[in-house]
Amino acid sequence: MKVKVKIFGLDCPNCARNLQNEINKFEGIKNASIDFVKNSLTYESEEAENSLERIRLFRVS
Repeated sequence: MKVKVKIFGLDCPNCARNLQNEINKFEGIKNASIDFVKNSLTYESEEAENSLERIRLFRVS
């Protein structure tokens, strides 16, 4: 299932790229892509609801 969500709080394109790279490492997530200009995240997942919750709780240290 393809999922597209609005995201908030990105300060720069580099931050968006780093976050995108980390999300692509999540089990069950494929083809994650962040559009910094449109503040959106698009990805594919078989478990859309569970994957979105994991992404929401993810914190970059």
